[in-house]
Amino acid sequence: MDREYRKRVFTVVAGLGLGLLAATANAQPVVGSVSGVASNDQTIVIMGSAFGTKSVVAPLVWEDFDDGVLHPDLAAHGVISANNTDNLRHSFTSRNARTNFKVTNANGDGNFYEYIGDGAPKWFVQYWIKLASNWSWGTTAYGGGNDGLANIKFFRMFPNGGRTYTNAGYSMHGFSGGDVMRFFEKGAQPYLGVDGRSWFTPNTWHNVQVLYGDSGLDQANGTMKLWVDGVLRDSMTTVVTNIGSDGSATDKRPYVIGFYDSWAPSDASVSNMYGYYGDIYVDNNWSRVELGDASTYVNTRHREIQIPTAWGASSVSVKINQGSFGSGQIGYIYVTDSLGRVNANGFPVTIGGGTVTPPSAPTNLRVVR
Repeated sequence: MDREYRKRVFTVVAGLGLGLLAATANAQPVVGSVSGVASNDQTIVIMGSAFGTKSVVAPLVWEDFDDGVLHPDLAAHGVISANNTDNLRHSFTSRNARTNFKVTNANGDGNFYEYIGDGAPKWFVQYWIKLASNWSWGTTAYGGGNDGLANIKFFRMFPNGGRTYTNAGYSMHGFSGGDVMRFFEKGAQPYLGVDGRSWFTPNTWHNVQVLYGDSGLDQANGTMKLWVDGVLRDSMTTVVTNIGSDGSATDKRPYVIGFYDSWAPSDASVSNMYGYYGDIYVDNNWSRVELGDASTYVNTRHREIQIPTAWGASSVSVKINQGSFGSGQIGYIYVTDSLGRVNANGFPVTIGGGTVTPPSAPTNLRVVR
């Protein structure tokens, strides 16, 4: 083999190697196997590839309310009991949080939770909410006689300190037919053209999940994604979350987790109108593990967040949060990396039992025409 030929061969092979490395680096997670029993509070090990890294394995907040004591990094606005024992979401919990939207505190700022830790550029937040059967939405603008529960922020990002910097989030406006607004105070505030009240039917538990990423200063590269009950309701990767006129870019943190009744309290002619909260998850990293009810992530409508105990590029351990999945059901494992990429096809497990191994590819198959 002459020197020039060897050089060409080496160049091609090296290029292929670099291409494979790039493909691996840009790959979405793949789940290849799961060991352990997928039962509540048991630990399973998920094996695969492209899970990425997560330097702080545990989420910043996991609040299931079971001990009746609120997580130290959450603060309650309004009057909320974190030690409620009725309307439990599933059989593995003994408590939830309850608040009465007919009542407000002296500041009139209820009834939601705030993360009181430091700001960060990226966040993933979820909570479960149930509205009482006598729930009544407000329908008028401020001062119109039925304005309570007519302007609800159901997620909001804010920097620490005073209200002098652009904040971001989602709100529902009953005075505008329940239309949902993706808002950036001092910035763009478009309506999504959908009645968000239909997402939160009374007397049913609903799951809210938000993925958030700050933009650069005056740069249209911020991210906001909203899921309700597994359905992707909004997805943007070109939003401006840091407005130049505010000054230098400032990291935010989840300020509204739950329903902030901006014009509290409710004006409905009832003595109480309860809302219930469960399973609050807050992390400044998009990496996470979820148990879903469908074999593809986009088709999941029931998701239970899992609590990681170890995280490596090819192995993740989680403590199973069975939630409202019943024993004997088939669930599907999904791993999302720090860039928000998730395995499109879930890995099946028998909840409350063993793992389910997908069928192997057929061998010695002959096609007869």
